[in-house]
Amino acid sequence: MKGIYNMAQFTEYTNQRGTFWMVKGYLGVCSVTGKQINIEKRGFKTKKSAQLYFAREQLNLENKTKLNNENPTYKELYKRWFETYKNTVKESTYVKTEQLFNNNILPAFSNLKIKNISSDYLQKQVNKWHQKFKQYRKVFNYACKVFDYAVLHGYIEHNPKLRIVIPTTKLDYGIVKREKLYYSKDELQQFLNAVKETCSFQWFAFFRLLAFSGMRKGEMLALTWGDVDLSGKLLTINKTLATGENNKLIVQSPKTESSNRIISLDKITVQILKQWKVEQAKLLLGFGFNSLNPNQLVFNNISTNKPLYFNSARKELIKVCKRYKLPTIHIHGFRHTHCSLLFESGLSVKQVQARLGHSDIQTTMNIYTHVTQDSFDKSAELFQAYVNF
Repeated sequence: MKGIYNMAQFTEYTNQRGTFWMVKGYLGVCSVTGKQINIEKRGFKTKKSAQLYFAREQLNLENKTKLNNENPTYKELYKRWFETYKNTVKESTYVKTEQLFNNNILPAFSNLKIKNISSDYLQKQVNKWHQKFKQYRKVFNYACKVFDYAVLHGYIEHNPKLRIVIPTTKLDYGIVKREKLYYSKDELQQFLNAVKETCSFQWFAFFRLLAFSGMRKGEMLALTWGDVDLSGKLLTINKTLATGENNKLIVQSPKTESSNRIISLDKITVQILKQWKVEQAKLLLGFGFNSLNPNQLVFNNISTNKPLYFNSARKELIKVCKRYKLPTIHIHGFRHTHCSLLFESGLSVKQVQARLGHSDIQTTMNIYTHVTQDSFDKSAELFQAYVNF
């Protein structure tokens, strides 16, 4: 300790406020700039406190020097960052993030030393992601979390992301193909009639509830009979099915806090669910399962009494649409359908937001914009039909 203090001078001084100690000395050499670092600080009440301050500053410099001398690979730092990140999000979220890194980010940076990754190299990767992915900004933002970690912990002085020009998506002035996002009232009726004719009663009940509740697919697959109040015509949504580590299906809390909600059900949907509950009990009994447990899944694989696979509903949807030549939408499109029909029925934006469990009202407003746009598209024809000349 004496050797450390020999590099500093500790002086007692007096001013109007009293007697204090100051320290002035040489800390060492900055490993980044190569310049000598000197320190001077006043206001210590005792010589001991001034000595401790100097010792701490010298230790901080030594630790920083060790980090600056260390040059781990991008992948090594990614692993360190990921261990901390895992504790801040749900299992299904960090599993998706891990897949994003393994498939799209680590192949570009994996074995490169963190100090050797230049802004030019990062820019080339960003340009490639822009050409390859629709959500290239998401890939870029996650890749940069490792650079942020490297700066925070002193492995690099400057973040290469700060010199990156983010590409913008070029507008295609050719033929604009509008993707089918949701069904109209008539299209939904046609689809449900087709499902009733073609599929098992479970799938009819599934798509009916999906369209008339606005639930997310994961919420539907995690739904248990204990969540369904058939006499009160109420539905409690408090969990979701997701994919965890090693592709294991897990039940976890919903997407956001506002996703925890209780919604009302119409009497026809309730009647369909009552009918399905009776039929499901008979089918499960045939495979040796007792369905009286309140944790019994509402929709399941009958032979195993396990959750339905995530792509099962999509397969049924495509099969029906292909057979009846109906427009195909995504499963999430039924949530969009429910939202648009709620607006058409006269509900306010706030009412729709609460029913769907949107944490951000802008999400609800975006769907409202689609509905009003469709009305806008029909306005000219409605006007012409009215004036009739």
